[in-house]
Amino acid sequence: MLTAQQITEAKKHVRYQRQVNAHEHDDCIKIAYEWLDAQTKTKAPLKRSHPIKHIIEQWGGRYISSSDVEVAAVLHPRIKGRYPYFNISSHLTLPHADRLAEIPEARGQGVELTSDHVSQTYSRIEASPDSRKIAILAGTRFKMSGLGALQYPDLAHKSGTVILVRLRSTGVTVLFDDARTPTVLHQIFISPLSD
Repeated sequence: MLTAQQITEAKKHVRYQRQVNAHEHDDCIKIAYEWLDAQTKTKAPLKRSHPIKHIIEQWGGRYISSSDVEVAAVLHPRIKGRYPYFNISSHLTLPHADRLAEIPEARGQGVELTSDHVSQTYSRIEASPDSRKIAILAGTRFKMSGLGALQYPDLAHKSGTVILVRLRSTGVTVLFDDARTPTVLHQIFISPLSD
């Protein structure tokens, strides 16, 4: 995890694009760093710009300034380029929610990460750091993931069975134990139940 001293030093070396540089909290830079770290690095910078700061805000659940992203990019050893044209793939990766676990300010301002935003923004989902994670296949018993419980509090304690997984989609069709009709959820909102 980045230290306050590293962040303070990095701020001195950033060629900011704006004259007024807003930094609400060091955790904003940590959130941006984790998001950048999860992206696939490329040899060349992006050719078209993404609204990177807004995308990171949705994932991190709080306000992030473009200045925060610029500092995070300077801190990251494999990120090159200037905001928003970094050397990351245009096929964005949704970082795993565990990356936010040690950042107190993350998800602190009520910004919701919706399934619509995820499906419209991301092409990939970062794998769980738990290498023992079971693949989600039809027939898999599941519970709601931590992110799923945040997004759908009414479903937080429910479980069910995956009934359909599409190869070209990030959505899965599930049947909750007490339901008569199936529901389609993004894969990030469920976790396999261990035996």
